[in-house]
Amino acid sequence: MRVRSLLTLVLAFGAACAAARAQSPLRVAGLPEGAPLSVTASATERVLLVDLALAPEWHAYARDVGNGLPVRVALAADGDFAATGALVAPCDARGQLGGAVRLSLPIAPVGAGRALRATFDLQVCDALQCLAPMTLTISGEVEPVSVLLVVAETGERAERIAAWLRGRGFDVALDTYAEVTPAACDARDVVLTDSDLSQKHGVATDVVRRFPRTASPVVAVGHLGTKLVEAHGLAMTSGYI
Repeated sequence: MRVRSLLTLVLAFGAACAAARAQSPLRVAGLPEGAPLSVTASATERVLLVDLALAPEWHAYARDVGNGLPVRVALAADGDFAATGALVAPCDARGQLGGAVRLSLPIAPVGAGRALRATFDLQVCDALQCLAPMTLTISGEVEPVSVLLVVAETGERAERIAAWLRGRGFDVALDTYAEVTPAACDARDVVLTDSDLSQKHGVATDVVRRFPRTASPVVAVGHLGTKLVEAHGLAMTSGYI
């Protein structure tokens, strides 16, 4: 239970750190030619992001203020994701969205696949006119957060942790402290380094000290994790909750 609770904690943190790299780009279709804005979209398994870039003096609406129609994002019923909360649309005091703005909709998987399909309704206006309401389509595949699990040795313990992670939607690859490479670390969204009790891990300190430097977030667990963090010149405190 303690291992399970700790993994839940550290992977939630690791996934948050990796969210920017883990976002899957999505296709946006239906924007009329010459419209005074551009729209892009991306998603993780937990949030759908829609980025608007409106031309100067043009705006959309985050809520119904009696002028233009407010923005709306709806997930398709035949997709593998559903909304779990309300659309967040940061706006000014007048309820307007202008310039560069990011809309976010919390989502969660509901199917066995990775397909995300949604519609995005909006209307844009300037001081003189409002264009006709638009309905854009958003579609694509949402990739899971990828984890490199680095262990002292492969075996039952490593496979048990990997299975637990895969059961919660992570894409997991296994490696060992002795064999892990910089390329393997850089290819993943999160690197999770694990160890059993200090007297059982069987990995020499110099092996841990040679652990690759990587741009991916590293979540270090256990005795070897502590040694790894120290070897990289970082200060750390840790404990169980």
